[in-house]
Amino acid sequence: MSMSIYQSTLAEISKMALSEKISLVEEIWDTIVKDGEYPELTEQQSAELNRRMNSYHANPSQGRLWSDIKNEYWNSAK
Repeated sequence: MSMSIYQSTLAEISKMALSEKISLVEEIWDTIVKDGEYPELTEQQSAELNRRMNSYHANPSQGRLWSDIKNEYWNSAK
């Protein structure tokens, strides 16, 4: 993508509502994952994931589903 197209695209995106920007990012992310590309984790991210997995395995009943957390957040924001 040439710089002028990139700048033009960013200018258009900057005019979008926040919800539209978030939807766009989600769609872009979905195409990345669909293509089998995943970003490499940093050491800190890997350590945090390991910590969370160990915590989950030690206390599986203590966790919450992401869908429940997301619904709780969106319902409280109304």
